Amino acid sequence: YAERIASHLELAGENLRAFQYWLSAAEYAMAHHQTGAAENAFRRAEKILPRIETELTEEHLYRLYAQWGDFCCQQNQLEQAEQNYAALLRFGELRYSPLLIGSAYSGLARVAGLRQQARLALAQLEHAIPFLRQSGNQYEMIEAGNRRADFLAQLLRHQEAIYSLENVLEMAGSSHDQRSQRAVAEAQAKLAYNYLLLAKPQQGRAAARQALESSLSVAGLAFRIDALMWLALSEYLLAEF
Repeated sequence: YAERIASHLELAGENLRAFQYWLSAAEYAMAHHQTGAAENAFRRAEKILPRIETELTEEHLYRLYAQWGDFCCQQNQLEQAEQNYAALLRFGELRYSPLLIGSAYSGLARVAGLRQQARLALAQLEHAIPFLRQSGNQYEMIEAGNRRADFLAQLLRHQEAIYSLENVLEMAGSSHDQRSQRAVAEAQAKLAYNYLLLAKPQQGRAAARQALESSLSVAGLAFRIDALMWLALSEYLLAEF
């Protein structure tokens, strides 16, 4: 119902509330894999933005452009994702917001990584990390560490990827929010993968078991399947089957 409410509020000229409802509609559609509805809701929210720019908070802009960028990366719409992160960076610089600047550079790094431009991606992350540290946003810091490990693995620098992931897990500690817990489980699965590529099945098995345990408390199957796959492979290499 969020999109209906958003449409009515927009017609009534209540643009800030309409913007907030369009964001809620986009988030609902993403959670339920309704790609067309999500894309429409994001575009409707952005269309309202120029009328209420001075009323929008850092959180509003982050929810719009960071989430839209993430959605586009999942759909492999890389040009649109790049535009979203560029807009986030522009607003971040205008507002001197470490969160917006850091998450924008991290998002641009993700786009570069998906284009198999690992060196460019690592350079973008070098810009992102100081701002993310300043912002204090744990989830974005964990994601940046995960992405750094992915790009290092693309360059066959698996030991460096392992160091990055170990730093992520140390920093995360006992995270309580769902997004951070999910990112931690992904880090553990990536750690298992990199250990196996370095022919270290015992460490790979331990990381895969941790990933599997962590994955039970969060939604999503993709990295749970990865954890099971790396666990099975490590036990095969250890001749424990």
